[in-house]
Amino acid sequence: EMPFSVSSKKVFEGAMEASRALGMNYVGPEHVVLSLMEEPSGEKARAVLAAAEVDFETINEHTASKLSAEVEENSGKAEAESGKKRRAAAAGSSKGGAGGEDDKKSALEEFCTDMTALAAEKKIDPVVGRDDETKRCIQILAKRVKNNPILLGDPGVGKTAVVE
Repeated sequence: EMPFSVSSKKVFEGAMEASRALGMNYVGPEHVVLSLMEEPSGEKARAVLAAAEVDFETINEHTASKLSAEVEENSGKAEAESGKKRRAAAAGSSKGGAGGEDDKKSALEEFCTDMTALAAEKKIDPVVGRDDETKRCIQILAKRVKNNPILLGDPGVGKTAVVE
């Protein structure tokens, strides 16, 4: 295993700080680019960009604008979610429940889709003519070991529909 150099560690730490400052839950390439450009040891990166005839300021502005647009989009969603949570907390406190729950979403809620809830709300189209495939997937998933079904096929044949 090869350790990171001191300057590499500084770049990744700067990327983490940039991500946190923007209120994001991940560190992406755009954060690394911002950190690399701000790092004093980023002269080598600037030299590579100059050799490729890419303007440093253009990259910096473009990256910053993309991140700010993403932050605005996420803040709009967060405001809608916080409104829902406030209403739910108010309803919970009026019923005698705990209204001061943690407002942070779990990683599961943040990055996954609750297929069970979608199915209960009839928002998933039914799978027609795939009974054998569906039954086989259920059999594989129900096994104690080696329970990872693999669906192979050409694009558009309904692999995702079977999973849903």
